[in-house]
Amino acid sequence: MKNTLIAASLGLAIYLPLAEAEQFNFSYIDTADGVNLAGIMIGTLEADNNTVAVTSVQDVTFNGVAATPTPLIYNADVAYSVAYPGTTGHPAFPIAPGFPDSTTPLVTLDGSYMNFTAAVLPDLYDGFQFYVGNSLAVSVLGGNYYMGGTSYGYTMPSYVQSDWQMSAVPVSAVPLPTSLPLFATGLASMAWRRCKAV
Repeated sequence: MKNTLIAASLGLAIYLPLAEAEQFNFSYIDTADGVNLAGIMIGTLEADNNTVAVTSVQDVTFNGVAATPTPLIYNADVAYSVAYPGTTGHPAFPIAPGFPDSTTPLVTLDGSYMNFTAAVLPDLYDGFQFYVGNSLAVSVLGGNYYMGGTSYGYTMPSYVQSDWQMSAVPVSAVPLPTSLPLFATGLASMAWRRCKAV
């Protein structure tokens, strides 16, 4: 029974596909408005090979200095729909969350669509946000924008697609998870015990 359970566990561990998040280097450099934002986004590249569903950001710098951490990641349309659920004087509110239909924080490698907010606190006052082709950009703001909170330039210039750069970090540059060496050690131990028993 024990050997069957171990064999089944090993089989599942080896043959089940694993959905792993990828790392992407990103930067948005708008010299005209004094914005130099860079860091790493963690997420999953979608089937179109352009859209990234973002789950976190790390190692963010603003104008060359380590930036205030932004642990809260939102789809911008959803975040503002939650923050402003009723009419606010603007006919577009409440906006339809996730234009056209996603509630996931999204960016694109080529910068053609951005529906992304990275916030310090849930109040959304500090952090950085991109509104490009989403409901906020189309129906509320009437254009595409980068918005930086107090730690990120306290600015809201028009978004320039050519200022956005994003690329996947090569797989060899991503460290192996700790579980892989532990798995190999476990296999070696089992083989050693089996040889010793014979």
